[in-house]
Amino acid sequence: MGFADFYFTRFKTYNRYIPEEPVPDDLQIIIVIPAFREYRLFRTIECLAQSEFQGRAEVVVVFNSKEKEDPSIVQLHERQAELLPGYSHEHISFIPIIETDLPSKIAGAGLARKLGMDAALMRFNKIDREDGIIASLDADTLCDKNYLQVLVEEFGKHASAPGATVAFEHPIQGDEFPPEVYHAIVLYELYLRYYIEALRVVHFPYAYHTVGSAFAVRAWAYARQGGMGLQQAGEDFYFLHKIIPLGNFFEIKTTRVYPSPRMSTRVSFGTGPVIRRIVAEGMDDYPTYPLECFLNLKPLFKRVEQLYEKDIHLELTGCLRKFLEENDFAQALENMRSNSATSFTFVKRFYSWFDAFRIVKFLNFCADTFFPRKPVTREARLLLDHKHIKFVGNDKELLQVYRKLQN
Repeated sequence: MGFADFYFTRFKTYNRYIPEEPVPDDLQIIIVIPAFREYRLFRTIECLAQSEFQGRAEVVVVFNSKEKEDPSIVQLHERQAELLPGYSHEHISFIPIIETDLPSKIAGAGLARKLGMDAALMRFNKIDREDGIIASLDADTLCDKNYLQVLVEEFGKHASAPGATVAFEHPIQGDEFPPEVYHAIVLYELYLRYYIEALRVVHFPYAYHTVGSAFAVRAWAYARQGGMGLQQAGEDFYFLHKIIPLGNFFEIKTTRVYPSPRMSTRVSFGTGPVIRRIVAEGMDDYPTYPLECFLNLKPLFKRVEQLYEKDIHLELTGCLRKFLEENDFAQALENMRSNSATSFTFVKRFYSWFDAFRIVKFLNFCADTFFPRKPVTREARLLLDHKHIKFVGNDKELLQVYRKLQN
C-alpha cells in the first residue's frame, strides 16, 4: 500500500501513458515540465542536466496536444521525446510522456501540469515516499545550477512544509526579444511584485507568488489537496491556494528560475497574453489596483482575532464595509464563530472565507466602484513611500528595488 493510494481512487487522473522506468529508492525530487510546441525546450533541459546536484532526480516532460491537433506539432513532440532520455546521467533521469488527442474542452496548461504531477505522484507512491518533492517548471524557463540542490536542501530544513515558492526573475534586457517586450515584462513583473507586497502590508497571511514555473510541493500535500486543477489558465494560482492554507508554506530565495517574457495567445490570461497586450497597444504603463484598495483591508486584517468576540466589522467604512454587506458577511461571521472553539480556529475559518479568491473579488469591486485603476509604476512608488523606502529612478530600477525586497 502506498501513501497516495487514496488519491488514485478518489480523484480522476487523465494519464494514459505511465512511465514504466523503475523508480529508484533514493529518488528525492521530480521536476514536471508541460510542453506544447516548445522549440526551445532543450535550453531548459540542458540547464537542468548541468545542475550541480549530487542526489537523485527525475525530470518528467509532458508533451501534450489536443484532439485534431496539427500533425506537425505531434511530430515535433515525438522527435523531442526521442531525444529527451539522451540527457540522462547518474543523478538526473529525463522521462518523456506523450499525451495526444486530449479533449479540447479541458486541454491546456492545467491538464498538462496535472498529467505530469499525477505521474510524479504515482512514482513516489511506488516507493511510498510521501516527502518526495514535486517541482513545477516551464519549458521556456531557465534555472540556476544549484536549483535542484537548493530545493532538496531547503525542503530538508522545512520538514513539515507542504510546499514552497522559488525566487524568480524574468529577463529584462538582452537581444533575444525586441525592446518593447523587455519594457512590457518590467511592467508585468512589477505588477506581480507590487500586488504581493501590498497584501503583505495589510497583513494578509497567504501573500505568496503563484508562478507556474516557480513552486514545489510535497507529494503528500499534492495528494491530500486533490492535485492540480484543470483550469486552462491560472492553474498555478488555484492549486497553490489549496496548498498555502495548510500552513508552514515558505519561500526559497537562494536559487532562481528565469521565466521567458515571450508573448503568447495560448492562454486567456497570464504572462504571455499580458505581454502581447502591452506591446500591441503600445502601453507606456500597466493598470493595477490602487494602493487605497489594499489599505482598506488593513483595519480588518489587523484585528481579525477580535472578530471572534466583537463586531468590529460594524466600525468599518467605505468600500470594505459595502463589500462585506453585499457578500453577506454577517451570516458568514456567525457561521465562523459557531464552528470555532478557539480564536486560533476562528482566524483559520476567517481566512478560509476571505481567501485569495475573495481578495481578488474585493479588489475588483473596490477599483470598479471607489478607486479606479492606476498605472503600476505610480502605485509601486506610493507603496515604497508607505513603507518609508526612499526611491528615485526609472521603471527598471523600481523593479530591482522590489526584487530586493522580496528575494
